[in-house]
Formats: sequence, structure tokens, C-alpha cells
Amino acid sequence: MSEDIVSDILRRRISRRSALSTSGKVALGVIIAGIVGAAGGYYAGAGTAREITKKVTERITETITKTVGSAPSVITEAVTKTVTVTAGATPTGFQPIPPEELDPYTDYLIPPPGSAALPGGPLGDTPLPAFTRLDEYRKEPPYKIVLASHGGGISWTELMKKAYTLRAKMYEDLGLIEEFIYREPFFDVEKQVSQLEEIYAMEPDAVVISPTNPEAIIPHVDKFFDAGIPTVIVNSEYVGKKFSAFRMQDNRLFGKLQALWLVKQLKGKGKIIVLRGAPGEGPDIYRWELGAKPIIDAYPDMEVLGVAPTGWSYDGGKKATEAFLAAHPQIDGVISIGGEPTAGAVDAFIEAGRELVPMTGEDSNALVKRWLKYRGKTEYGYFDSVFPVMPVWWGAMGIDAAIALLQGIPVKRTILFAPPFIPNEKIPYYVEKYHFDKFPDDFWWNAFWYIPYDELAKMFGMK
Repeated sequence: MSEDIVSDILRRRISRRSALSTSGKVALGVIIAGIVGAAGGYYAGAGTAREITKKVTERITETITKTVGSAPSVITEAVTKTVTVTAGATPTGFQPIPPEELDPYTDYLIPPPGSAALPGGPLGDTPLPAFTRLDEYRKEPPYKIVLASHGGGISWTELMKKAYTLRAKMYEDLGLIEEFIYREPFFDVEKQVSQLEEIYAMEPDAVVISPTNPEAIIPHVDKFFDAGIPTVIVNSEYVGKKFSAFRMQDNRLFGKLQALWLVKQLKGKGKIIVLRGAPGEGPDIYRWELGAKPIIDAYPDMEVLGVAPTGWSYDGGKKATEAFLAAHPQIDGVISIGGEPTAGAVDAFIEAGRELVPMTGEDSNALVKRWLKYRGKTEYGYFDSVFPVMPVWWGAMGIDAAIALLQGIPVKRTILFAPPFIPNEKIPYYVEKYHFDKFPDDFWWNAFWYIPYDELAKMFGMK
């Protein structure tokens, strides 16, 4: 949501209700404009990345059938597309670069978020107009907004819930939201389907949906859209074509950054294990199947010993790693597409008396604290990690889009983002300044850039 949109909302709301406070107006403008500006600036930075494709040899049209996920949530999709075939390129279009020449923190941004050149094709693609129409969904406030989450029960989704509720509270204070309802299915597709049916019966003014699966809930999302209800898709990948707004991080780039980093760490050769998230869930599919795996496959000396689900949890990561350690005397690296599972993997290596190896992760405090403890300590082996981020605030932007739609403001239908990352060299600075090492393991660093520090400290029992 731009500053112009914020100003328009405020102007309209003031004309209807003079009791709107100055502090509320300032909060709305500063918070929304700040977040959009930061995300937009990060996305703009992608343009400086170097080209990976060196030489085009021919263009062909081919039909590809791909299967992603695992039972019972298997997605098979036939795609006809025109592809650029490059000398030395893999079928995914990625041309392997000599590991010593890799710059993972730059190379992962090419192609950019949502690109049709990425495995799986375009994200957020729809035949609908690129912008909604003026007054297409306009309705007088206050509104009933319902948010259907995809998860629940893990630390990251608890912080996401906090981000959602803070955003909704801001609009409640402005008199724009009368009722905010939150539902979470704990990564269960059937439960989300049931919840979407329940939500439809509530006759909401707008619905914000984070899908449990890219494909399984399409008929239920279409039902909201066809009924003229503003329908906003956030957070978790989705391949349906009917939506009013689509606000998403491209998790293929998340997995790609992790894989490029590990390939460089291992100099393109090694035996690795893979720790996935929740089978069938969008981020799990897009980070591994369509993100990291095509990169690993492009380097023939990178051998995948095994792949296991973890449920995105510490316990899941530890148990899976214990089984791999028992079965394989040599493990040179770990691709973990989550953060807490990596922390579990670290502890499994330590308890088994095995030397630590490079492991990918994300900004889970459980992992960062272990990184601070073991990195550079040769007696534990060679340990390092990488910290891409799936911010809790992307979903809150879905509430912004819902409010704008209900105010009758045209919005861009699809907005995609590249996953940011926490620079390793900045971690000691944040620890010294904000004492994140004192926060519990279930804290996620990215929340600091959205949820006020005092709120976080209170939430995690810090003084």
C-alpha cells in the first residue's frame, strides 16, 4: 500500500468520523509506508545482480509434466512453455557456475521473483487485469475481516499471528475494522477446507487466505472471489487464478540461496542430507522441489543421501538427522529448508560425537544461538550457516490490501518479493545491541523489523 493510498484512506475516514486521532493517522502512514518502502528497496536491489546465463544457443517449446510434494498431497501439472536452452544448462534452465565463482547472496536473485524462467513457471499468474478497478469492492466501514492461516502450533506462526493482530488492531483503532477473526488449520488441508466453508457462511466483508497447499483449496478460494468478496492470497504459495490481490515471497529464491551457499561451501562436491518442512505445503514444495533441488541437481558431485520431513520443528529435525547419522558414516553438509530443524540437526551431530558441517537454515533464534556457540570452534568441526528470511509481516500486508479494496482503491493484483537475509557479519552487532541471544529459542529475528521491541520483550518474557 503506497503513501497515496494511505492518505486517501485517511482523508475518506476523517470525512466520515472526525474523532480519528492524530496519533492513529501518523501510525498508519509511518508503519505502512515504511514497510512498503523497505521491501520495495530490497526488491529494487535485485537489479544489480550479475547475469548467470552466459550464452543463448536456441529456443524451443516443450511440454513438461512435473510432480511435486508427496502423498497424500501430490501435485502433477503439465506445462507448455518456451524455454531458452543455454550451453551447459540443466533442464531447469540453471547453468552451473564454478563453485569458486559463485556469489550466492547475489546470484539467487536471477531470475527475479515470480519469473516464468524459474522452475514451476510464473507465480501469481492470472488472466485477470493487473489492477483492480476503482470502487470495484467499495463498501462503507467498519468491516468484518477474516484471516485463514495455513499453519499454527509452531513459533514462526505464533509471531505471524501477532503481526496479523497488530495490523488488525491498528485498523480497528481507525474505525475501519469492526471484527477480526483468525483461523488456523495447523497445516491440515482438510481442516482448512472446513474452515473456509465456515468462513464463507460468516459473510465476511473480505477474506485473507494463506493456503495450506498450492492447489487443493482452489475451488474454495474461487467461491469467495465469484461471490464478489475481496479475496487476498498471502504467505504460502498458490496456483489458482482467481484472486483480488496476491502478496507473496517467492520461496524458490529462498531455497536457491541455500543451495548456492552450500555448493560454494563444499566446493561443488559432497554427500548431503535434506531436511524438508511439512509435505505438500507451499513453502516446503517451493523451497526444496522448485528452489534448492534444481541447483543441487546441476552439480553432479553433490550427492543427496536422503530426504526427510521435519514438520518445521526442532524435534523433527533432530530425529531425522539422528537417523541419517546412524545410516551414513560420512555427511558433508545439510540442506535444511527451515530454521528450527537445523538447530535440531546441530544438536544431533554434537550428541553423536560427529564433527559439525555446513548447514543451511533461516533466522530462527534456536539456530542463531548455536551458530554463535559453534562457528569458528575447530574442535567441533567446521560449522557455518546461512539465514534467509520469510518475514512474518508479508501476511500483514494482505490486511492492508483488503482494507484498500474495501475502500474502493485500485490495487496491483500481484506483488512478489525476494526473500531477504540476515547478513552473518551483522549478527554480533544485533546481539550486542538488542541481546537477542537472551531471547528464547522460539524467537525469530525477522519479527524485530515489524513488531515493536517492547512487544517482543513482553511476548517472550524478557525484562
